[in-house]
Parts: sequence; structure tokens; C-alpha cells
Amino acid sequence: MCGIFGIVSNSIVRDLDNSLELLKRRGPDFVGKINAEFSNGSVSRHFALGQTRLSIIDLNDRANQPFFYNNYILVFNGEIFNYVELKKELLKKDYVFTTESDTEVILVAYQEWGYDCFSKFNGFWSLCILNSKNGEVILSRDRFGIKPLYYYCDLEKFIFSSEIKPIAQYLGNGLEFDHGPLIDHFISENLEHTEKTIYKNIYSLTPNSYALVLNNKIIWKKPIFGYPTGEFISDEKKALEEFEFLFEQSVRLRVRSDVPVALTLSGGIDSTAIALALKNCRIEDYKSFSVEFPNKKYDEKKIVEQTASHLDIDINFYNFEEQNSIDDILDFALCQELGFTSFSQFMNYSILGKVSKEGFKVFLTGQGGDEVFMGYPRHMVAFLNDSNSKTDFTRRFIKVMQNSGLSYQDAVGQYIYFKNFLNLRVNKNLRKYNFFTNSRDFDRRKLQKVDVDLKSLQISEIFEGQLSRLLRLDDRSSGCHGLEGRPVFLDNDLVNFALRLSPDLLIRNGWSKYLVRKYLSKHGLDFVAWNKRKIGFQAPEEYFTKLVWNKIGDSFKIDDFTNRIDSTNTRYIIYELTKLQMFKSHYPSYF
Repeated sequence: MCGIFGIVSNSIVRDLDNSLELLKRRGPDFVGKINAEFSNGSVSRHFALGQTRLSIIDLNDRANQPFFYNNYILVFNGEIFNYVELKKELLKKDYVFTTESDTEVILVAYQEWGYDCFSKFNGFWSLCILNSKNGEVILSRDRFGIKPLYYYCDLEKFIFSSEIKPIAQYLGNGLEFDHGPLIDHFISENLEHTEKTIYKNIYSLTPNSYALVLNNKIIWKKPIFGYPTGEFISDEKKALEEFEFLFEQSVRLRVRSDVPVALTLSGGIDSTAIALALKNCRIEDYKSFSVEFPNKKYDEKKIVEQTASHLDIDINFYNFEEQNSIDDILDFALCQELGFTSFSQFMNYSILGKVSKEGFKVFLTGQGGDEVFMGYPRHMVAFLNDSNSKTDFTRRFIKVMQNSGLSYQDAVGQYIYFKNFLNLRVNKNLRKYNFFTNSRDFDRRKLQKVDVDLKSLQISEIFEGQLSRLLRLDDRSSGCHGLEGRPVFLDNDLVNFALRLSPDLLIRNGWSKYLVRKYLSKHGLDFVAWNKRKIGFQAPEEYFTKLVWNKIGDSFKIDDFTNRIDSTNTRYIIYELTKLQMFKSHYPSYF
């Protein structure tokens, strides 16, 4: 986890210190910057690049950024986990390395393979490569959008950053809400389906892309990875063997670090699978953290302890109390910048604060497991849609009911709800927010489709759905604590494998994430594998909403767009708008 910031301008760039200061929580170990100028006849361009570093691989100062290699200058946020293998390949081509960092491997790989180097990277990144000879600026972002990259451009300058606040600080003329994306936020609860953000003229570079910046704007943008092709994998035995190999390979790659590694363990399938893989790989140099709730409705301590006993690992429990500081909640909102959707995400922020205070910089996470291997209740609609007859539909429905623990009435209700999930949610939100919008303001064609077949939904969930939003939330929560989260399930090879699985190996007999469950079951973790209770890190939403509203409700005026809000409409309206106000209350000069 680092922070990057840069400017391409027609005129001399002023100092970056104030903007970089806003990124120091992401990278507190070192701050580096460089100013450069490129002239080509009558054309002159000024460049400024900066980075705040969280030192994880090669802790030596020689790996600090901006990093120079021949005529290339790099600022980079993320990790390239297969840098060891790439370095061996490049050494055979007689390249000489001066560091043990993945940073240097990026530039040498770019020197050797050009734009094709990005498709060789297994990891996550947002980066800028400046060619000091010709003034070419290349931006790139990883396949899944794990690392953020925002930008602003006008006739005079192009600015990019890991976060929005540094851009706003440098511009100095404040941020304005863009009402179109803001409506999308309230109505579809999704911000990541477009390059637009809720702020005017602030954009997000598309994941899985690299782009050329010329004349202060993006001239072209190209994709890096495509989808795997070929026949589906349908043999369960072979599929389980390949999953085990690829999943444990992903874990081995993601514990590459020159600092200690932590694991957050919720008692669910994904984090338990990571703990199992660590044991199978004989990796012992890590520490596990979990949460203990006073409200047993949310508590999974018993199953976490059972897992720890089975795998012979130590667990450090964080005792979560509802009486959290309002300042902590406001700080969480400030870090998020683009709003959030649940106070359960504040729970994650709180846990990561504990991990950071214990001296860790890196933790493994199960984010992406539900999207890659199909683990959400709404995925059962697609499972039922794949039925080939009424008889098959009935059989599948009975299995869903049996293996979800739902009654017949609840199972029918869930099917009807999730089959019409998006339209129901949109219609509900349109009614709630009818005081500042109407149906004509919202384009339903932008919505992610849920009522489709399972494989189509899988692709949508990974590359178009809420995963991007969850990754953004995770990035901010970890970044504000100086931590780097490494999603084990979002490994290129593992995802390509999952995309080639037959639908029957994603959901079978109503069991979601079937192959992951089989992996746990194979190693004696049936009490997790076939557990029908799915909780995760949940939070008392109404308690936190009231807590925040009592603190800032009187000053709840954002702009003319939201001044029309009647706080008596519904608690949910207050809840949603409170989340945006929490960001503004910290930085009123930006609005």
C-alpha cells in the first residue's frame, strides 16, 4: 500500500508537499518526489511525480520512489507478486538489477516487453511510467481494480492520484457533487460502473487497462486481460485438485514480504480456506485476528476457535464494543471519500486498526471469494435459471431450501425478491428519494443484470458488479491504517480457472461456492464447509446511524441538491446522506 500523485502541465508545477501529505497514511515510511521538463521544439511539458511509500518488499532506501531506470521514471502503488519469476526471466536476457524490489522489475519488464508487460503481472497496481526522452506518460491499473487511480484534466494540466483529496487540495477551488452519479449512488447503490465519480471532473481510470496521456488528456486506453476460452471443466476430482494447487499457489505468492503478514479470520468459508492453505503450505510466520461481539447475534467466536484448534493456530480476538468513538466513525468516512453502503465496513476498518497497532503492514483477505466462486444468496436465482425443465427446477429449488436453512415460504420469498432484485431495489429507492429525483433521471440500462444464467452472472459479478466497490472500501480502510490487504481469491490464474468451471462446480444442490467447500471438507473442516450460517463482520447499523446523526445532523446541508431533504422522510434517507456528510464535515473547504 502506497500513495501516488502526479501532474502533467503546460506550465511549471508548484510544490506537491501538501497533496502528498494527504497520502502519508497510505505510505508513512518515505515520501519522494521529482520535477522534470520535456521540450520538443516549441512544445514544453512540465512533470511532477510523487509517492508515499509503505515499505514491504526490499526495505532498503534504494527501492524508494520515484524510481529511475534508463530514461523511465516510475511511481507505483501495489505489488507484483510474481516479480521473482519475472526477474529470473529478465536475468536470462542479460538485464542487471540493483535492488530486490518488484518496483525495479516493473521498469525492466517495460523496457523489454513494452505495453505487453502488464499482461505478465500477477498482482495489483496503479502506476505511472514517464519516458523522460519523449514525454510519454503511461498509466495502468490492475485487472480487478484493487488499487485505485483517479484523475482530473483540463486544457492546462492532467492530475492523477491514489485518492481524490490530494487532487482537490492541489486544485484549491473545491469539489462539487455531480448530480448524475450521485443519483446513481442513491438509486442503484453502485458507483463503480462508470469512470465518473460523485464529484464533477474527477474520474476513475478503468480497471484492467493502460492508457496514454498526451496534451493533458487520455488519448487512448486499452485492455490488458481478456476472458479465458475453451471447454468448461466439469470433472469434480480434477477440478478440486487444480483448485487446491492454484489457491495454495496464490497464498504462497501473497505471503512474499519482507515484513510480517497477518490474517483476518471471520469464521466464514473464504478466510478459513486461506488459513487452511497457509497450514498446507507450511507457512507459520503469520498472526491471525478476529472479532468478538458482545451481541451473540453477530458473534462467530465459537466457530473461529474451533477452526483455530483444528489448524493449530493462535487467534487474537478484538473485543468490539458498540461504544466506538464518533471521531473514529468520522475518520472512516473521511477515508472512504465516495461514501459507503454499510457500517459493517466500519467494522472492517476497526479490525484493521487493531492489526496495524500490532505492528503489521500486510494482511491476507478473502475479498472476491463470493464473486469468483458464487457465494451470494442472489446467485441462487441464476442457479435456478439454469434448470433444463420444470422437474429440474423443482429439484433445484428443494435443494436450495434444504441447504440454505430457509423455510419454504422464505425460500419462495427470496427467489421472487432476487429474481426482481434490481428493479425492486431501484423502485424502492426511487420512492424514497422522490424529493430530488424521478424515474426519468435514472437509466435502468446501466444496471447489472441478476436474472441471467450462472456463468454470465459470474463474469458480471467479477468485472461489472459490486466487487469494485468492495475493493475500493477495503483499499481506503486499510490505507488509512498504513496497511496493505492482499485478496487471495483475486489471483489471475485462480480467476481464469474459476471462469472455466462448469456451473455445477460453482453451485451444486443449492450449495454455493461448492468447490471451496469441498476443499475445506477434504481437510476435515466440515463444520465450516457445510455451515449454513453466513454472518461475516456485521454491525448494528441503526445504532451507528443515530450516533452520527446526533453529532452532525444540525449541520446537514451539502448543496442546493440536498438542501431539499426532509429529515423526517425515513431513517434510511438520513442514514444514506449522513455517510456523504461525514466526508464533507471533515473537509468543508473542498465543497
